[in-house]
Amino acid sequence: MKNTLLFFFLTLATYQISAQSDCRPVLDEINSLQNNYRDSPTFSLANLSFTGSDNYPFFDGDGNTKLFDLGFGKGIWAGGFDPSGNLKVAASGYGTRGFDFMPGPIWRDFQANVDLCEFFRRVWTIEGTDLALLQNRFQNGELSINNIPIDILEWPAKGNPHIEAFLIEDDLAPFFDNNQDGLYDPLQGDYPIALTETPSFTPSQFRFYVYNDMTVHRESAGEPLDMEFQVIEWVLTCTDPRESETSVFTRINYINKGIEDIRDFRIGLWDDGDLGCLNNDFVGSRPSLDATFIYNSNGVDVQMCDFGYESIPPSYS
Repeated sequence: MKNTLLFFFLTLATYQISAQSDCRPVLDEINSLQNNYRDSPTFSLANLSFTGSDNYPFFDGDGNTKLFDLGFGKGIWAGGFDPSGNLKVAASGYGTRGFDFMPGPIWRDFQANVDLCEFFRRVWTIEGTDLALLQNRFQNGELSINNIPIDILEWPAKGNPHIEAFLIEDDLAPFFDNNQDGLYDPLQGDYPIALTETPSFTPSQFRFYVYNDMTVHRESAGEPLDMEFQVIEWVLTCTDPRESETSVFTRINYINKGIEDIRDFRIGLWDDGDLGCLNNDFVGSRPSLDATFIYNSNGVDVQMCDFGYESIPPSYS
């Protein structure tokens, strides 16, 4: 009987992981977060940003003239030990062997719900101008489903009644709760926000997506952490040019959804941050600022790269 029960539990665990694995990352849809200086694409939902090419540009401020390429891919590396001392790890990479992550939150019925899987194979992008218009229409009594942008209407927040086929019962995407009922509904004056502690802060553009590592780890071959990663990223457009305009800000909320504690947990950023051509890139760090930086070894970018494309060199002043 003991052997029978053991076989049953092993079979159940294998089914759960393989079923969840059917909701694989999307590789053919690029979502771009952009202002006049930066363009940050993500298309796999297994990385924070990834292009697979030289399309991570830095602009000159007019949003059109490309100065140089800035980055190939970024993602999360995380690991820790279960109470028995077994190592668990999840890592981003290039996807040549597969991924350690899959789109969506960790929900009990996720693997059995095809609609749920398809819904979370997306990135929700919010324009600051759309939020201003939404609030104006609500105050004037002119707001209806027909004039709400789709990513605001279907913002994956708790209790959203405008998402067909299912209802989100957990805290996911952050929102301003106008009537303080704990549930999201834009028709009641609720709207997406980037920062829960500062709901009045409205970036020029921000996006939300969620993924987890409850799947077969083809990238690292490690044991899953059973961890959920909720990501908010934003860019700014300022009246006067500032350093913040040249930055892409990222906030990650990581939650242990497993049944065991993760001990000695560590999380870090994997960054293939090509600065133009990769042939003469160096990486430095400033521990006192918790900062890293990438630079060309002699201050001049290499024109011909190993990948065969001609790089556009950075401008220095």
